[in-house]
Formats: sequence, C-alpha cells, structure tokens
Amino acid sequence: MGLRLKLIARASMAAGVAVALLPIGGAADSVTDSPVPAQVTTDTPEYCRHLAWLYGLVRHANADADTLARDGAAMCAQGRVRMGVRALRRALAGTNAQP
Repeated sequence: MGLRLKLIARASMAAGVAVALLPIGGAADSVTDSPVPAQVTTDTPEYCRHLAWLYGLVRHANADADTLARDGAAMCAQGRVRMGVRALRRALAGTNAQP
C-alpha cells in the first residue's frame, strides 16, 4: 500500500469514516473490461435447483456422486440450502462437469 493510501486510511479511521481501499488501474481494469458479465452465485433455493438440473444433464460417473446429488436436493427441499448446494457442487465435481 502506498504512503498516500496509508495516510488516507489513517485519517479516515481517525474521523470514524469507513473507506474502501481499492487498486486504481491495473488488475481492476481487466475485470471491468471483460466482455462476459460476472456471475454471482448465492446459496439460494433457485441456485440449488439449478445445480440439481445441471447434475441431471451430465453423464453420471459413479454411485457416490448420485448419492451426493440426491442428498443435496433433499437438503435444499428441507430448507438446508447451503449444505445442499455444497453437496450438489461436490456431486458435479465427481462427474468432471463444470457448473
């Protein structure tokens, strides 16, 4: 972090103001110049259903992946979405498919 940013951070903390210190130029520009919009995934029931749908499209590699996918879908249906998404992601990873 440069001296100027350190001084700004110190002054803002002393004043009780929160400041986000973001890089200017360089790597930050390459993200914003991307032609493909960023996709944010969250642990929502919709995302859980999407992962289950994706799993249904791929060739099933083994019984362990099938069990993980079934358990993940069941967890999502019970409202345990975060655990369900994790299980479904692991099931997809077991098939060598990309979600």
